[in-house]
Amino acid sequence: MIKRLNSRVTLTQYRKDNNIPTNKELKEIVLKYIKYKDWYKNSLNMIKDKFPYNYDLMLKLISVTSQQNNLKSNIDFALMSYQSIINNNSPYELNYGIANKSIQGNIKRILSGKLPHVNKIKPFTLALRGDLSQVVIDTHMIKFFTNNKKRVPTITDIRHITTIINHISRDLNIKPSECQACIWVYIKENMEYSRDKSNFDYAYYLKDINGEKFNNYKFINNDTIDLLNIDVRTFNSAPPNDLKG
Repeated sequence: MIKRLNSRVTLTQYRKDNNIPTNKELKEIVLKYIKYKDWYKNSLNMIKDKFPYNYDLMLKLISVTSQQNNLKSNIDFALMSYQSIINNNSPYELNYGIANKSIQGNIKRILSGKLPHVNKIKPFTLALRGDLSQVVIDTHMIKFFTNNKKRVPTITDIRHITTIINHISRDLNIKPSECQACIWVYIKENMEYSRDKSNFDYAYYLKDINGEKFNNYKFINNDTIDLLNIDVRTFNSAPPNDLKG
C-alpha cells in the first residue's frame, strides 16, 4: 500500500513530464473560446427538441456511438440505431465503425437501463444529460494534456487532468464541462494532430434532421418492445398521458 502511494506521480511532476500549459495559459485559452462553453447545453436542447418523447434514449445512443467516430458519423450511427430500435429491429446487427464491439456492448447496457461505461463515454453521457460537473477526456483531450504521447488515458491521466480542469473552472466561475468544452474546441481548431477541424456541437448536426421521420411512435402504446424486451417508459421523457400513438 505504501509503495503504491509513494509511486504515484504528483500533479507537479505530471505537468512537467507532459509539458502541460500553466493554469494561466489554460485560462487564457478558455476565455478566448468562452463562447463555446454551452456545447453540452446546446446539444441537449436540440436533442430534446428533435426527440421530445425519447430524448434520453437518443442522447445515450449519441453518446455511445461517439466512440472512435467523428461527430457526423456519430450522429449517423445514432440515428441508424434509434430507427432500428423504434421499428422493433435489433440494433446489434448494425456496424458502428472501428469501435463496433464496444459500442454494441454499451447499447446493450443502456437498453437494460444501465449507464454506458468506458473512460470517456460515461462522463460524456452525464454531461450531455446536463451534469456539467463532469470532465470528459476524449482522444483530443488526452493528446493535448500528454503532449501528443497518448491516445487513451490512464487512471493517473484522468485524475490529474480532472484536477486541472476543476481548478480552472472554479477560478473562472464556470462549470467543469463548460471549461472542458472550450479547451476541446481550441484543440480541434489549433492542434496539428487534429485532422478534423470542425468544432460544432450536436445541435449543428441535428438542426436539419426531419423529426417526423425519426419520431416513429408506433411502439409507444405497447408495454414493451417485444424483440428487445425493453420497457418503453424507461426512455419516455413525456408523461404517459402526453404520448401519441
